[in-house]
Amino acid sequence: MPWITLVLAVIAAFNPIGFEFLRNAFWSGELLSRNIAQPIVFTGIGILIALAALEMLVKYWLRG
Repeated sequence: MPWITLVLAVIAAFNPIGFEFLRNAFWSGELLSRNIAQPIVFTGIGILIALAALEMLVKYWLRG
């Protein structure tokens, strides 16, 4: 389990700036705000998924 990346994702999402990006990306009534925030949020999610995969690869490669 990539726990370091999971902690990083929780810290990124549950601070005031991260929560505001999530709110603007999915629950904002303003279209411009959603169009700006959604690519930022999806890029961040993609980076966190890549970091989790890299962490698992390194963890199991070094173990094995």
